[in-house]
Amino acid sequence: MSAAGVQTLLAHLLTDGAAREEAAAAPEEYARRFGVPVEEVRRLCRDDAPRLHLTAVLTRWKRLTNAEGALPGTMRLCRRVRDDDTILTRVLASADMTTPRGIVRTAHRLGALAAETAADADRRLVADVVRYEALGFEIRSRPRSAVPGSPRGPLLGGGAVLAEFGCPVAEVRRRLIAGAPFDELRDVPTRFVLLPGAGGGIRPMQVSAGVYALLTACDGTTAVTALAERLGYSVEAVDRALHGLRAKGVEIGG
Repeated sequence: MSAAGVQTLLAHLLTDGAAREEAAAAPEEYARRFGVPVEEVRRLCRDDAPRLHLTAVLTRWKRLTNAEGALPGTMRLCRRVRDDDTILTRVLASADMTTPRGIVRTAHRLGALAAETAADADRRLVADVVRYEALGFEIRSRPRSAVPGSPRGPLLGGGAVLAEFGCPVAEVRRRLIAGAPFDELRDVPTRFVLLPGAGGGIRPMQVSAGVYALLTACDGTTAVTALAERLGYSVEAVDRALHGLRAKGVEIGG
């Protein structure tokens, strides 16, 4: 008997309220599907059924609540096109929501589920919200290190991440969570510096296209004068931009 098959079957029975009755009515089919003996299917459907039902309800609620708490924007988008039973069966029944890496994987799986039946414009929006929320957990899982050594030019540090999106994703996410409309925000490209925030969160800082290009070029090997020449700015303008970013809490060495 496969222990993994039994665990998968049990997870299915615990997350799908109708599954136990279906398995009891067709134990042979469930046995073939999960690779377990028919007797094991019958036992899981028979033993302590009221407690199993209660456990199923509680497990269902916990998995949905955990996903909603960690990935509220992604879950809202997923629930626009999928019911909770589908979300649980396809993603959350086997999801690891205990580690940042597991939550990132779950975010991308939920996004893929939402995108299956979404229109093209919605797929782009789903991808942006999923990437934004996933990046938050990726940033939290990284050690926050200072700018290394003595760079020969400006270098972005402190765990900051640069990211471009096809919409003002932080505002779209806020409206999604609040249940507010956001259609006028579609197809408005935005650029962010995502910074580690207090309490393990992230602090998004929206920047202009010019500042984004400047930060992208800050690789620690290029001096300010060379950056200014490459980007077509004056040295004074580059210095002002870097000073302003540092004043806002962005760690830039060099």
